[in-house]
Amino acid sequence: MCGRYQLSLPLEEIEAHFDARLVEGGQVERRYNIAPTQLVPIVRLNGGHRELAPTRWGLVPHWAQDADSAARMINARSETVSEKPSFRDAFRQTRCLVPSSGFYEWKHVGREKTPYLIQVKGAPVYAMAGIWSRWLGPSGPLETFSVLTTRAAEAIADVHERMPVILHPDHYSDWLNSAAPRDYLLDLCQPLPNDLVVRNAVGDYVNSARNEGPECEVLGPTQGSLL
Repeated sequence: MCGRYQLSLPLEEIEAHFDARLVEGGQVERRYNIAPTQLVPIVRLNGGHRELAPTRWGLVPHWAQDADSAARMINARSETVSEKPSFRDAFRQTRCLVPSSGFYEWKHVGREKTPYLIQVKGAPVYAMAGIWSRWLGPSGPLETFSVLTTRAAEAIADVHERMPVILHPDHYSDWLNSAAPRDYLLDLCQPLPNDLVVRNAVGDYVNSARNEGPECEVLGPTQGSLL
């Protein structure tokens, strides 16, 4: 599962990494504690060009009767994304990249839970595999997305059994290509190699989605390790 992440780089660095430009009127700020239903940028194709588009986290399928399901549809399992009615249309037609600089998971031991910030070695920003959809509601169009997940890398399996699918930059164009073969895309949905995993326990400030800022990534009393 991926239920909280960060994107703590300036806009210029995000645009440069993804070769994308922010849509007119859009805003992107440094974020350290992104939570479901919030508006955050995705990278998608528009007329053959990549754009950064602020989009709400929590997919609402284009055929949904209402938007109430969004908070439950923040993740899509890569093993079933091409089959489940809620996700299959978006997987076939409207895939996206979800920029991130790290994601959080909580390790539960008894009644205690320790938050971990998990990052990619040598990558200040990277892409989580995503799908997006445009829903036409009574107040106008609503654009939403989900993050694909896969089994956790061994290096973090003791923290959580799932992790977001993290794409290599060489595969960004393929993921955005609507004509890419289904089986090839699913083969890209693998755990991050152990030698690229950076995990660090952080303080409980991040536990509340109301808390923002660099305090979210301050190391906690039980530090993790670089694996």
